[in-house]
Amino acid sequence: MKGPRNTIALSSLARIALSGISAIAVILTSSLPALAAHHKHHSSSDSEASHSRHHSKSHHEAQSEHHSKAYRHHLARLYAKQNHETHLARLEAKHHHQSAHERRLAAKERRGHEERLAVHERRLHEQRLAKLEQRHHGSHSSASHERRLAEHNARLAAHNRRLAAIEARRQARLEKRLARMSAHERKETVQNMALHSGSVVVAAKAFEGTHYVFGGTSRSGFDCSGFTRYILGNAAGVDIPRTAMEQYNNGSPVDRDEMQAGDLVFFRNTYRHGISHVGIYTGNGNFVHAANSHKGVRVDSLDEPYYANHYAGARRVTSRD
Repeated sequence: MKGPRNTIALSSLARIALSGISAIAVILTSSLPALAAHHKHHSSSDSEASHSRHHSKSHHEAQSEHHSKAYRHHLARLYAKQNHETHLARLEAKHHHQSAHERRLAAKERRGHEERLAVHERRLHEQRLAKLEQRHHGSHSSASHERRLAEHNARLAAHNRRLAAIEARRQARLEKRLARMSAHERKETVQNMALHSGSVVVAAKAFEGTHYVFGGTSRSGFDCSGFTRYILGNAAGVDIPRTAMEQYNNGSPVDRDEMQAGDLVFFRNTYRHGISHVGIYTGNGNFVHAANSHKGVRVDSLDEPYYANHYAGARRVTSRD
C-alpha cells in the first residue's frame, strides 16, 4: 500500500509545482513590457539630458544591467525547477509503470498459482475416484470370478455331454458292426452247412437275402444265372453254363406238372428278348431266384401274374433233391 500513496503524493506535488511555474511565467510576461518601457524612458531621458548628468546615466545603466542579470537568474531558476519537475514527472510515470508491471506480475503469478492449485485438486480428485473404482472393482471381482467359473463349468459340462454322446454313438456303431459281423459269420456258417447238406433247395434258401449284383457269381452278390450256377456247382457238384440261355439249352425239359424240387425254371422277355431269367424250383409252386437289385435273392410264386406271363419252361440238370 506504500507504493500507491507515494505515487499520489508525487502527483500532487508535481501539479502544485507546475501551477506555480505557470503563475510566475504570467507575472514575468506582464512585467516585461513595463520594464522595456521603463528602460526606453530612461534611455530617452539620458539622450535628452546633458553630458553633465553622465554619472546619473551610468547609474541607471548599472541598475538595468542588474535587473537583467536578476531576470536571467530568475529564468534559469525557473528552467531548472521546470526540468526538476519534468524529471519528477518522469520518475512518477516510471514508478507508475513499474507498479503496473508489478501488479501484472503479481496477477500472473496469482493466476499461475490458482491454475496449479486447480490441477493439483483435479489430480487428487482423479486419484480418489481411481481408488474408489478399484475398491468397487475389488468388491465385485469375486462375484465376477464366480460367474466366470460357473460359465466355464457349464461349458465343460456341455462338452462332456457331447463327448459322452459321441462315445455312445461310436459304441453303438461298434456293437452294430460286431453284431453284423457275428450275423455274417453265423450266416456264413449256416450257408456252409447248407452247401454241404447235399440238398440244392436247402442250399438255395440259405442264401436268401443276398444282394443282387449284375454279373455277380459270389456270396457278395449274384445275378440270376450266377446264383443257379453257384448253388448247383457247390451243393450238387454239377457244372452248368454261365448264362440263362445256355442253361435253358443244356438241361432236359420237364413239364410243369412233373417238376420236382431242384429243377431250374426259366422266364423269357423279362429285361431283354428271349430267355432272360432263371430260378430254382423249391416245390409247391414256389422258386428261389436272384430277382433284381431291389429285392435280391428271394422266394416267389410261379402263379404270380408277372412270372406266370413270362414263364418259359423247366429243365432238370442234376439229381433231384
